[in-house]
Amino acid sequence: MGLPTVSYMLFGAILGWGILAPLSKYMGWAPGEINDWINGGQGWILWISLSVMISDSLVSFIIVSGRSLIGAYRLINNNNGVIGTTTATTTTTTTTTAATYYPLLPATSGSIGSNDDPTSSAYEYKENVNLITPVADKYLISNTTAVIGIIASTLLCVLCLHLVFGTIVPLYASFVAIILAMLFSVLGVRALGETDLNPVSGIGKLSQLIFAVVIPPSHPARVLINLVAGGIAEAGAQQAGDLMQDLKTGHLIGASPRAQFTAQVIGTIYSVFLSSIVYKLYNSVYTIPNETFRIPTAIIWIDCSRLVTGKGLPPHAYEFSIVFGVIFAIISLLKNTVPKESKYHKYLVYLPSGVAVGIGIYNTPNFTLARFIGGVVNHWWTNKGMDRISMIIFSSGLVLGEGLLSVVTMGLASMGI
Repeated sequence: MGLPTVSYMLFGAILGWGILAPLSKYMGWAPGEINDWINGGQGWILWISLSVMISDSLVSFIIVSGRSLIGAYRLINNNNGVIGTTTATTTTTTTTTAATYYPLLPATSGSIGSNDDPTSSAYEYKENVNLITPVADKYLISNTTAVIGIIASTLLCVLCLHLVFGTIVPLYASFVAIILAMLFSVLGVRALGETDLNPVSGIGKLSQLIFAVVIPPSHPARVLINLVAGGIAEAGAQQAGDLMQDLKTGHLIGASPRAQFTAQVIGTIYSVFLSSIVYKLYNSVYTIPNETFRIPTAIIWIDCSRLVTGKGLPPHAYEFSIVFGVIFAIISLLKNTVPKESKYHKYLVYLPSGVAVGIGIYNTPNFTLARFIGGVVNHWWTNKGMDRISMIIFSSGLVLGEGLLSVVTMGLASMGI
Protein backbone atom coordinates (compact mmCIF):
# COMPACT_ATOMS: atom_id res chain seq x y z
CA MET A 1 0.00 0.00 0.00
CA GLY A 2 2.88 2.36 0.67
CA LEU A 3 3.79 4.34 3.76
CA PRO A 4 1.34 7.25 3.21
CA THR A 5 -1.70 4.96 2.93
CA VAL A 6 -0.89 2.85 5.99
CA SER A 7 -0.09 6.05 7.89
CA TYR A 8 -3.55 7.37 7.05
CA MET A 9 -5.01 4.11 8.32
CA LEU A 10 -3.02 4.43 11.55
CA PHE A 11 -4.32 7.99 11.95
CA GLY A 12 -7.86 6.66 11.50
CA ALA A 13 -7.27 3.96 14.11
CA ILE A 14 -5.94 6.49 16.63
CA LEU A 15 -8.78 8.91 15.87
CA GLY A 16 -11.49 6.25 16.10
CA TRP A 17 -10.26 3.88 18.79
CA GLY A 18 -8.07 6.22 20.81
CA ILE A 19 -10.28 9.33 20.85
CA LEU A 20 -13.83 8.99 19.50
CA ALA A 21 -14.78 5.55 20.84
CA PRO A 22 -13.64 6.30 24.43
CA LEU A 23 -15.34 9.71 24.17
CA SER A 24 -18.65 8.13 23.15
CA LYS A 25 -18.48 5.73 26.09
CA TYR A 26 -17.49 8.45 28.57
CA MET A 27 -20.32 10.72 27.42
CA GLY A 28 -22.87 7.91 27.57
CA TRP A 29 -23.62 7.92 23.85
CA ALA A 30 -22.37 4.31 23.46
CA PRO A 31 -22.56 2.76 26.96
CA GLY A 32 -21.70 -0.80 25.90
CA GLU A 33 -18.28 -2.41 25.63
CA ILE A 34 -15.92 -0.63 23.25
CA ASN A 35 -15.87 -3.56 20.78
CA ASP A 36 -19.68 -3.91 20.74
CA TRP A 37 -21.09 -3.33 17.24
CA ILE A 38 -24.57 -2.44 18.54
CA ASN A 39 -24.26 -0.38 21.75
CA GLY A 40 -20.51 0.14 22.09
CA GLY A 41 -17.93 2.55 20.79
CA GLN A 42 -17.14 0.40 17.76
CA GLY A 43 -20.73 0.67 16.57
CA TRP A 44 -20.75 4.41 17.24
CA ILE A 45 -17.56 5.29 15.33
CA LEU A 46 -18.76 3.11 12.45
CA TRP A 47 -21.09 5.91 11.32
CA ILE A 48 -18.26 8.42 11.27
CA SER A 49 -16.22 5.97 9.19
CA LEU A 50 -19.10 5.69 6.72
CA SER A 51 -19.46 9.45 6.50
CA VAL A 52 -15.74 9.92 5.84
CA MET A 53 -15.60 7.25 3.12
CA ILE A 54 -18.81 8.34 1.39
CA SER A 55 -17.84 12.03 1.26
CA ASP A 56 -14.34 11.22 -0.02
CA SER A 57 -15.66 8.79 -2.62
CA LEU A 58 -18.45 11.08 -3.79
CA VAL A 59 -16.12 14.01 -4.42
CA SER A 60 -13.55 11.77 -6.14
CA PHE A 61 -16.25 10.17 -8.28
CA ILE A 62 -17.56 13.53 -9.48
CA ILE A 63 -14.09 14.83 -10.34
CA VAL A 64 -12.82 11.66 -12.04
CA SER A 65 -16.07 11.26 -13.99
CA GLY A 66 -15.87 14.88 -15.15
CA ARG A 67 -12.28 14.43 -16.30
CA SER A 68 -13.16 11.23 -18.14
CA LEU A 69 -16.03 12.91 -19.98
CA ILE A 70 -13.86 15.89 -20.91
CA GLY A 71 -11.08 13.55 -22.07
CA ALA A 72 -13.51 11.54 -24.20
CA TYR A 73 -14.89 14.72 -25.77
CA ARG A 74 -11.42 15.99 -26.62
CA LEU A 75 -10.41 12.61 -28.04
CA ILE A 76 -13.44 12.50 -30.32
CA ASN A 77 -13.02 16.14 -31.28
CA ASN A 78 -9.33 15.71 -32.13
CA ASN A 79 -10.15 12.70 -34.31
CA ASN A 80 -12.99 14.54 -36.06
CA GLY A 81 -15.60 12.36 -34.45
CA VAL A 82 -13.89 9.04 -35.24
CA ILE A 83 -12.84 7.03 -32.21
CA GLY A 84 -9.99 4.59 -32.64
CA THR A 85 -7.85 6.32 -35.29
CA THR A 86 -5.19 8.95 -35.07
CA THR A 87 -2.20 10.28 -36.94
CA ALA A 88 1.28 9.63 -35.60
CA THR A 89 4.22 11.75 -36.72
CA THR A 90 7.81 10.77 -36.05
CA THR A 91 10.89 12.95 -36.20
CA THR A 92 12.02 11.31 -39.44
CA THR A 93 8.88 10.38 -41.32
CA THR A 94 5.18 11.04 -41.27
CA THR A 95 2.98 7.98 -41.12
CA THR A 96 -0.74 7.61 -40.70
CA THR A 97 -1.81 4.53 -38.81
CA ALA A 98 -5.18 3.23 -37.67
CA ALA A 99 -4.39 2.48 -34.05
CA THR A 100 -7.23 0.95 -32.11
CA TYR A 101 -7.21 1.53 -28.37
CA TYR A 102 -6.38 -1.98 -27.39
CA PRO A 103 -3.26 -3.00 -25.46
CA LEU A 104 -0.27 -2.03 -27.56
CA LEU A 105 3.07 -3.71 -28.00
CA PRO A 106 6.20 -1.54 -28.28
CA ALA A 107 7.71 -1.35 -31.74
CA THR A 108 11.15 -2.81 -32.24
CA SER A 109 12.21 0.28 -34.19
CA GLY A 110 11.64 2.83 -31.45
CA SER A 111 9.81 3.95 -28.36
CA ILE A 112 8.58 7.08 -26.68
CA GLY A 113 11.01 9.94 -27.12
CA SER A 114 13.16 11.17 -24.25
CA ASN A 115 11.37 14.53 -24.16
CA ASP A 116 7.93 12.95 -23.91
CA ASP A 117 5.94 12.89 -20.69
CA PRO A 118 6.17 9.30 -19.37
CA THR A 119 2.89 9.75 -17.51
CA SER A 120 0.89 10.57 -20.62
CA SER A 121 -1.65 8.09 -21.93
CA ALA A 122 -0.37 5.35 -24.21
CA TYR A 123 -2.65 6.44 -27.04
CA GLU A 124 -1.81 10.16 -27.00
CA TYR A 125 0.55 10.44 -29.93
CA LYS A 126 2.86 13.47 -30.14
CA GLU A 127 5.26 14.73 -32.75
CA ASN A 128 8.31 13.38 -30.93
CA VAL A 129 6.85 9.90 -30.38
CA ASN A 130 7.99 7.06 -32.59
CA LEU A 131 5.50 4.58 -33.92
CA ILE A 132 3.89 2.10 -31.55
CA THR A 133 2.80 -1.07 -33.30
CA PRO A 134 -0.75 -2.19 -32.55
CA VAL A 135 -1.37 -5.77 -31.51
CA ALA A 136 -2.42 -7.93 -34.43
CA ASP A 137 -6.14 -8.61 -34.66
CA LYS A 138 -5.67 -12.33 -34.17
CA TYR A 139 -4.41 -11.65 -30.61
CA LEU A 140 -7.31 -9.38 -29.66
CA ILE A 141 -10.84 -10.00 -28.42
CA SER A 142 -13.34 -9.03 -31.09
CA ASN A 143 -16.13 -6.54 -30.44
CA THR A 144 -18.62 -9.31 -31.15
CA THR A 145 -17.19 -11.44 -28.37
CA ALA A 146 -17.27 -8.47 -25.98
CA VAL A 147 -20.90 -7.65 -26.75
CA ILE A 148 -22.01 -11.27 -26.48
CA GLY A 149 -20.11 -11.60 -23.21
CA ILE A 150 -21.74 -8.51 -21.71
CA ILE A 151 -25.24 -9.65 -22.72
CA ALA A 152 -24.70 -13.23 -21.54
CA SER A 153 -23.16 -12.24 -18.20
CA THR A 154 -25.94 -9.69 -17.59
CA LEU A 155 -28.66 -12.28 -18.20
CA LEU A 156 -26.80 -14.83 -16.05
CA CYS A 157 -26.53 -12.31 -13.20
CA VAL A 158 -30.25 -11.48 -13.38
CA LEU A 159 -31.15 -15.18 -13.50
CA CYS A 160 -28.99 -16.00 -10.46
CA LEU A 161 -30.51 -13.12 -8.49
CA HIS A 162 -33.98 -14.36 -9.36
CA LEU A 163 -33.15 -17.95 -8.38
CA VAL A 164 -31.71 -16.85 -5.02
CA PHE A 165 -34.08 -14.05 -4.02
CA GLY A 166 -37.14 -14.72 -6.15
CA THR A 167 -39.45 -11.73 -6.48
CA ILE A 168 -37.93 -9.98 -3.44
CA VAL A 169 -35.38 -8.28 -5.70
CA PRO A 170 -37.32 -6.80 -8.66
CA LEU A 171 -35.94 -7.11 -12.17
CA TYR A 172 -35.52 -3.38 -12.64
CA ALA A 173 -33.31 -3.25 -9.54
CA SER A 174 -31.09 -6.00 -10.98
CA PHE A 175 -30.63 -4.18 -14.28
CA VAL A 176 -29.95 -0.84 -12.59
CA ALA A 177 -27.34 -2.52 -10.37
CA ILE A 178 -25.59 -4.01 -13.41
CA ILE A 179 -25.58 -0.68 -15.24
CA LEU A 180 -24.10 0.98 -12.16
CA ALA A 181 -21.51 -1.79 -11.98
CA MET A 182 -20.43 -0.99 -15.54
CA LEU A 183 -20.10 2.74 -14.80
CA PHE A 184 -18.32 2.18 -11.49
CA SER A 185 -15.98 -0.29 -13.17
CA VAL A 186 -14.69 2.51 -15.36
CA LEU A 187 -14.22 4.68 -12.28
CA GLY A 188 -12.44 1.88 -10.41
CA VAL A 189 -10.07 1.11 -13.28
CA ARG A 190 -9.29 4.80 -13.80
CA ALA A 191 -8.58 5.35 -10.10
CA LEU A 192 -6.51 2.16 -9.87
CA GLY A 193 -4.47 3.12 -12.90
CA GLU A 194 -3.72 6.59 -11.53
CA THR A 195 -3.25 5.85 -7.82
CA ASP A 196 -2.68 2.07 -7.57
CA LEU A 197 -5.71 1.92 -5.25
CA ASN A 198 -9.13 0.63 -6.31
CA PRO A 199 -11.69 2.55 -4.19
CA VAL A 200 -14.19 -0.33 -4.08
CA SER A 201 -15.25 0.45 -0.51
CA GLY A 202 -16.33 3.92 -1.50
CA ILE A 203 -17.89 2.65 -4.72
CA GLY A 204 -20.03 0.21 -2.76
CA LYS A 205 -21.24 3.03 -0.51
CA LEU A 206 -22.06 5.22 -3.51
CA SER A 207 -24.14 2.46 -5.07
CA GLN A 208 -26.01 2.00 -1.78
CA LEU A 209 -26.64 5.74 -1.69
CA ILE A 210 -28.03 5.69 -5.23
CA PHE A 211 -30.27 2.70 -4.54
CA ALA A 212 -31.73 4.48 -1.54
CA VAL A 213 -33.29 6.79 -4.17
CA VAL A 214 -34.11 4.07 -6.72
CA ILE A 215 -36.01 1.77 -4.32
CA PRO A 216 -39.24 3.24 -2.89
CA PRO A 217 -39.14 3.84 0.89
CA SER A 218 -42.30 1.76 1.25
CA HIS A 219 -40.67 -1.38 -0.18
CA PRO A 220 -40.50 -3.99 2.61
CA ALA A 221 -37.16 -5.43 1.39
CA ARG A 222 -35.39 -2.15 0.64
CA VAL A 223 -32.47 -2.94 3.00
CA LEU A 224 -31.86 -6.33 1.35
CA ILE A 225 -32.14 -4.86 -2.15
CA ASN A 226 -29.73 -2.11 -1.15
CA LEU A 227 -27.20 -4.71 0.00
CA VAL A 228 -27.52 -6.86 -3.13
CA ALA A 229 -27.32 -3.92 -5.52
CA GLY A 230 -24.33 -2.43 -3.75
CA GLY A 231 -22.60 -5.80 -3.78
CA ILE A 232 -23.03 -6.12 -7.55
CA ALA A 233 -21.62 -2.65 -8.19
CA GLU A 234 -18.62 -3.16 -5.89
CA ALA A 235 -17.90 -6.63 -7.28
CA GLY A 236 -17.91 -5.24 -10.82
CA ALA A 237 -15.41 -2.54 -9.94
CA GLN A 238 -13.23 -4.97 -7.98
CA GLN A 239 -13.04 -7.52 -10.79
CA ALA A 240 -12.49 -4.85 -13.43
CA GLY A 241 -9.51 -3.55 -11.46
CA ASP A 242 -8.03 -7.02 -10.99
CA LEU A 243 -8.38 -7.88 -14.68
CA MET A 244 -6.95 -4.53 -15.72
CA GLN A 245 -3.82 -5.22 -13.70
CA ASP A 246 -3.52 -8.65 -15.33
CA LEU A 247 -3.89 -7.17 -18.81
CA LYS A 248 -1.39 -4.40 -18.05
CA THR A 249 1.16 -6.98 -16.94
CA GLY A 250 0.53 -8.92 -20.14
CA HIS A 251 0.89 -5.72 -22.14
CA LEU A 252 4.27 -5.00 -20.58
CA ILE A 253 5.66 -8.42 -21.46
CA GLY A 254 3.98 -8.65 -24.88
CA ALA A 255 1.43 -11.36 -24.04
CA SER A 256 -1.63 -12.11 -26.13
CA PRO A 257 -4.80 -10.43 -24.75
CA ARG A 258 -6.89 -13.24 -26.23
CA ALA A 259 -4.85 -15.90 -24.42
CA GLN A 260 -5.21 -13.95 -21.19
CA PHE A 261 -8.96 -13.63 -21.73
CA THR A 262 -9.30 -17.38 -22.22
CA ALA A 263 -7.28 -18.08 -19.08
CA GLN A 264 -9.36 -15.58 -17.07
CA VAL A 265 -12.61 -17.22 -18.13
CA ILE A 266 -11.29 -20.66 -17.13
CA GLY A 267 -10.02 -19.33 -13.81
CA THR A 268 -13.32 -17.59 -13.09
CA ILE A 269 -15.40 -20.71 -13.66
CA TYR A 270 -13.00 -22.73 -11.51
CA SER A 271 -12.98 -20.20 -8.66
CA VAL A 272 -16.78 -19.88 -8.53
CA PHE A 273 -17.09 -23.46 -7.34
CA LEU A 274 -13.89 -23.53 -5.27
CA SER A 275 -14.63 -20.36 -3.31
CA SER A 276 -18.18 -21.51 -2.56
CA ILE A 277 -16.93 -24.87 -1.28
CA VAL A 278 -14.22 -23.28 0.88
CA TYR A 279 -16.72 -20.81 2.36
CA LYS A 280 -19.13 -23.60 3.26
CA LEU A 281 -16.23 -25.47 4.82
CA TYR A 282 -15.23 -22.47 6.93
CA ASN A 283 -18.84 -21.91 7.94
CA SER A 284 -19.18 -25.53 9.07
CA VAL A 285 -16.06 -25.38 11.24
CA TYR A 286 -16.23 -21.88 12.71
CA THR A 287 -19.03 -19.67 13.97
CA ILE A 288 -19.00 -16.61 11.75
CA PRO A 289 -18.73 -13.89 12.93
CA ASN A 290 -16.52 -14.56 15.96
CA GLU A 291 -13.45 -13.03 17.59
CA THR A 292 -11.19 -14.44 14.86
CA PHE A 293 -13.47 -13.71 11.90
CA ARG A 294 -15.15 -10.44 12.83
CA ILE A 295 -16.19 -9.58 9.24
CA PRO A 296 -16.27 -5.81 9.91
CA THR A 297 -17.04 -5.06 6.27
CA ALA A 298 -20.33 -6.96 6.55
CA ILE A 299 -21.31 -4.76 9.49
CA ILE A 300 -20.38 -1.69 7.46
CA TRP A 301 -22.62 -2.83 4.60
CA ILE A 302 -25.70 -3.56 6.68
CA ASP A 303 -25.38 -0.37 8.73
CA CYS A 304 -24.86 1.72 5.59
CA SER A 305 -28.03 0.17 4.12
CA ARG A 306 -29.94 1.02 7.27
CA LEU A 307 -28.54 4.54 7.21
CA VAL A 308 -29.43 5.38 3.62
CA THR A 309 -32.87 3.77 3.91
CA GLY A 310 -33.84 5.99 6.83
CA LYS A 311 -32.92 4.03 9.95
CA GLY A 312 -31.90 5.93 13.08
CA LEU A 313 -28.42 6.81 14.30
CA PRO A 314 -26.91 6.53 17.79
CA PRO A 315 -26.89 9.72 19.91
CA HIS A 316 -24.76 12.53 18.45
CA ALA A 317 -23.38 10.28 15.71
CA TYR A 318 -25.21 12.45 13.16
CA GLU A 319 -23.43 15.67 14.19
CA PHE A 320 -19.98 14.07 14.24
CA SER A 321 -20.63 12.37 10.88
CA ILE A 322 -21.59 15.67 9.25
CA VAL A 323 -18.51 17.47 10.57
CA PHE A 324 -16.04 14.76 9.56
CA GLY A 325 -17.82 14.26 6.23
CA VAL A 326 -17.39 17.94 5.35
CA ILE A 327 -13.74 17.97 6.44
CA PHE A 328 -12.81 14.97 4.30
CA ALA A 329 -14.87 16.20 1.35
CA ILE A 330 -12.72 19.34 1.33
CA ILE A 331 -9.55 17.26 1.63
CA SER A 332 -10.67 15.06 -1.27
CA LEU A 333 -11.43 18.13 -3.35
CA LEU A 334 -7.91 19.47 -2.75
CA LYS A 335 -6.19 16.13 -3.44
CA ASN A 336 -8.07 15.73 -6.72
CA THR A 337 -7.86 19.28 -8.07
CA VAL A 338 -4.46 20.72 -7.11
CA PRO A 339 -2.30 20.19 -10.23
CA LYS A 340 1.00 18.36 -10.06
CA GLU A 341 2.75 21.46 -11.36
CA SER A 342 1.65 23.47 -8.32
CA LYS A 343 4.23 24.19 -5.64
CA TYR A 344 1.65 23.05 -3.07
CA HIS A 345 1.15 19.59 -4.62
CA LYS A 346 4.01 18.05 -2.62
CA TYR A 347 2.24 18.94 0.61
CA LEU A 348 -0.92 17.03 -0.30
CA VAL A 349 0.65 13.81 0.99
CA TYR A 350 0.17 15.18 4.51
CA LEU A 351 -3.61 15.38 3.97
CA PRO A 352 -5.12 11.97 4.87
CA SER A 353 -7.18 9.98 2.38
CA GLY A 354 -10.80 9.59 3.49
CA VAL A 355 -11.10 5.95 2.43
CA ALA A 356 -7.88 4.98 4.24
CA VAL A 357 -8.89 6.86 7.39
CA GLY A 358 -12.37 5.30 7.28
CA ILE A 359 -10.85 1.82 7.04
CA GLY A 360 -8.60 2.61 9.98
CA ILE A 361 -11.61 3.72 12.02
CA TYR A 362 -13.89 0.72 11.47
CA ASN A 363 -11.23 -2.00 11.57
CA THR A 364 -9.82 -3.12 14.90
CA PRO A 365 -6.38 -1.61 15.67
CA ASN A 366 -4.50 -4.92 15.37
CA PHE A 367 -5.59 -5.08 11.71
CA THR A 368 -4.25 -1.58 11.04
CA LEU A 369 -1.06 -1.96 13.09
CA ALA A 370 -0.02 -5.04 11.09
CA ARG A 371 -0.41 -3.10 7.85
CA PHE A 372 1.43 -0.10 9.23
CA ILE A 373 4.37 -2.32 10.19
CA GLY A 374 4.36 -3.75 6.66
CA GLY A 375 4.31 -0.24 5.20
CA VAL A 376 7.27 0.82 7.35
CA VAL A 377 9.26 -2.28 6.32
CA ASN A 378 8.42 -1.60 2.68
CA HIS A 379 9.56 2.03 3.02
CA TRP A 380 12.82 0.99 4.72
CA TRP A 381 13.42 -1.73 2.12
CA THR A 382 13.05 0.59 -0.87
CA ASN A 383 15.00 3.46 0.72
CA LYS A 384 17.93 1.11 1.27
CA GLY A 385 18.01 0.55 -2.46
CA MET A 386 17.27 -3.15 -2.06
CA ASP A 387 15.62 -5.13 -4.84
CA ARG A 388 11.89 -4.37 -4.87
CA ILE A 389 11.11 -7.64 -6.62
CA SER A 390 12.68 -9.55 -3.73
CA MET A 391 10.51 -7.59 -1.31
CA ILE A 392 7.37 -8.48 -3.28
CA ILE A 393 8.36 -12.16 -3.36
CA PHE A 394 9.10 -12.09 0.39
CA SER A 395 5.76 -10.47 1.26
CA SER A 396 3.91 -12.82 -1.09
CA GLY A 397 5.48 -15.71 0.80
CA LEU A 398 4.07 -14.35 4.07
CA VAL A 399 0.59 -14.11 2.58
CA LEU A 400 0.79 -17.49 0.88
CA GLY A 401 2.14 -19.23 3.97
CA GLU A 402 -0.59 -17.92 6.24
CA GLY A 403 -3.27 -18.65 3.66
CA LEU A 404 -2.21 -22.26 3.08
CA LEU A 405 -1.71 -23.02 6.76
CA SER A 406 -5.11 -21.52 7.62
CA VAL A 407 -6.69 -24.12 5.33
CA VAL A 408 -4.64 -26.87 7.02
CA THR A 409 -5.65 -25.75 10.53
CA MET A 410 -9.26 -25.49 9.42
CA GLY A 411 -9.10 -29.06 8.15
CA LEU A 412 -7.61 -30.23 11.45
CA ALA A 413 -10.29 -28.36 13.38
CA SER A 414 -13.01 -29.99 11.30
CA MET A 415 -11.60 -33.40 12.34
CA GLY A 416 -11.68 -32.41 16.01
CA ILE A 417 -7.92 -31.98 16.32
